Order: sequence, then C-alpha cells, then structure tokens
Amino acid sequence: MKTLLPNPAVLSLEKIVPHTDAIIMVVTTSRPQVPCPECQQLSSRVHSRYQRSVIDLPWGEITVRLELQTRKFFCDNDECRQRIFCERLPEVVVPYGRQTIRFNKLLTAVGFALGGRAGERLASDLYLPSGARTLLRRIYDEPVSKAEEVRILGVDDFTFRKGQRYGTILVDLEQRRVIDLLPDREGPTHEGWLKSHPEVEFITRDQALAYADGATKGAPHAVQVADRFHLLKNLVEAIENLVRHRSSVLRDAALEVSPRRQTEMMLFAYPESRIAGLASFLGPKIMRLAAAPCRHRIQKSSAASTGAGPAGSAESRIGAHTFATENASRSVCV
Repeated sequence: MKTLLPNPAVLSLEKIVPHTDAIIMVVTTSRPQVPCPECQQLSSRVHSRYQRSVIDLPWGEITVRLELQTRKFFCDNDECRQRIFCERLPEVVVPYGRQTIRFNKLLTAVGFALGGRAGERLASDLYLPSGARTLLRRIYDEPVSKAEEVRILGVDDFTFRKGQRYGTILVDLEQRRVIDLLPDREGPTHEGWLKSHPEVEFITRDQALAYADGATKGAPHAVQVADRFHLLKNLVEAIENLVRHRSSVLRDAALEVSPRRQTEMMLFAYPESRIAGLASFLGPKIMRLAAAPCRHRIQKSSAASTGAGPAGSAESRIGAHTFATENASRSVCV
C-alpha cells in the first residue's frame, strides 16, 4: 500500500508546515523498542532526542523536507561496547544520509539511464536537486550484482581508450542486461570465464579469432552464432566494395535502360515511312530533342568514314531518317 510517508510502520506524521519554497513534514518515530546496531539486542530506554533534516520526493514542483524527530537509546547488554546508540531507520534513510532512500533510488535510476550531465538536466526538470557528480556517485555506490546462470550469452568488445585499450562486454540476451566486463579481449580470458559458467548453451559473437578460440575451448558444448549486427555490417561492406569496383558496368547498364537511350533505339528501328507519322503523334519539339543525339553521332561517324563503303551508306540512310524526322516535325508545326 502506497502512503505519504516513506515507511508508516516506523514513522508517525505530526504536522505539515507549508513554506514559500518547500513543504516541511514533522515526523516522529513510533517503535517502542529498537535493536542495538552492534549486538542486535532490543532496548526501550531512551537516552535523548535529536532532529534530522532529510529531503524526500517532491510534491509536483514543491520540495519536501522531513524533519525527523529521532532518538538515542541505552544498550542494556553489559558485554556490548556500544553503550549509547542512535535509532536506525533502514527503510527510510541511511546513517548520516541527507535524502530518503526512495529519493536516492530515483536519482540512481536517472543516472543509469542518462549518465551525469544529461541526467542532471532531467533531474532538474523533475525537481530533484542533484548534480552530475552526485548522479555518478550514486551509480558507483550501487552494489554490483553477481552473475546469475546465463543460457544465451552475447560477447562483444568495447574500448576503454580508443585505439589503445579494449575490453570485453558480456550480456545475458534473455534478460537483456550486462552481467560482466572482462579487462581485455584475449581468448584465454574469455575461455576462463566460460569455464566458470558451464551453463552457457549459446554464444553470439563477432568473427574475431580470439573469441572463437576462447568459446571453443571454454564451452565446447555451446552453439556459436554470428550476431546479426556484424552479419549486416559485413554484408553492407561487401556490397559497397562490389559497387565501387563495378561502377563503370553499373553506369553503362543505367544508360542502357534510360528513357533517352530507349528513344534513340526506337528512332534507329523505325522505318522511314513511319517517322513522319511519329512526328505528328509526339509533336515537333519532342522529336527534335530525341533526334539531336542521333544526328550528332551520325555526323561524327560520317566525318570519319567520308561516306565510303556499305557502312557509310547505312549511316547515311539513318542520318536521312533523322533529318526527315526534323523536317516532318517542322512541317507539322507550320
């Protein structure tokens, strides 16, 4: 059940004091007995009382502060060296803490999601006063969870310093979370980690020989799979190399299927009797534009052969078709 206080089982709300820039909640502790942090023996003898100021989650745009009226107790265990101890509230605030646990948990989530500077900007928008270094400290203070049993393992490298030092990142692909970081990307390091985790059944990796050797020796029973990212990356690189080396062939193929080339071939294939009809159908301007490249090539070829031989006769005939097309276009235009 969600309540206004962090832990209503141990806290009691006395009053709420509104201010111009914050809301102050005066809270007292309500447990009749408190365990000693040294020997864990319960004590009910109160030594004194003191006040702690702790920041809690904001109410919309308003900062909330808890004024905790906490106590000090006598330890009645004669064998305990802790004669007087402060009351602990492990579900509300850590010892010497200035923010509640749920406040710090939210800051830690922001830090893990965005990091330092970007997290600081988001925290400011959420009215959570915090700096970039504070968010990074929350990440560093978070306890590292031990690697659980992993069935499908993802392996890839990352850089500590680009071009100088690399490491290996291990990911549980079923849980979609990082489970370990290795100090290098050498085969023996990867092999040693796999031998300590014999439950791995599938390994997805790139084509690095060190990872292949480590996976083969460390988990010979596991199925090795090339991950999708590197497969697509290699495919893109292969296509780019092919296009780069065959660019002239591709350019010629593009010219062959271009509309201008198709028009030229059509003019060469049409008999002379149908050119005038084609001119009247398409219009004079289109025919002149289509015939221009053909006439240019015919004139160059005629100048080279000077009209001699069968080839020259054929070119002269094609040139005549082209000029007839232009004349017919002009006559239709008139």
